[in-house]
Amino acid sequence: MHPDSPITEGVVKLDGFYGHDSFKRYNALALDRDTIIFASGISYTIFNHFTKDKRQFYSRDRGGIGSISVHPSKKYFAVAEMGVFPNIYIYEYPSLKLYRILRKGTEKSYSSINFSGSGDLFASVGA
Repeated sequence: MHPDSPITEGVVKLDGFYGHDSFKRYNALALDRDTIIFASGISYTIFNHFTKDKRQFYSRDRGGIGSISVHPSKKYFAVAEMGVFPNIYIYEYPSLKLYRILRKGTEKSYSSINFSGSGDLFASVGA
């Protein structure tokens, strides 16, 4: 803390730095009432703000994370990767079991992915 700051350590305690990439659109999404998912660089994090449990997962294709999305039912989430012909991985939630792999949708990266409001359709934008 800066010595001239009105905010002192008695008022605020640093809990941790989570590496949230605030330049990515739609990069902090709710998985349930207490849990969010967000991407940063080559990883994505699932964080429960109530228990403070933080689970970090790394890019399967080793190129980084381009975009994330959560199904409207909250039963699935998708992670779109970066790299040479990257994949989109869809996981079940809360088991984190791999549900589907979508292959060869773009050559280098995904800039955005999203489930439709009904959850019946899925769209991706390659970059």
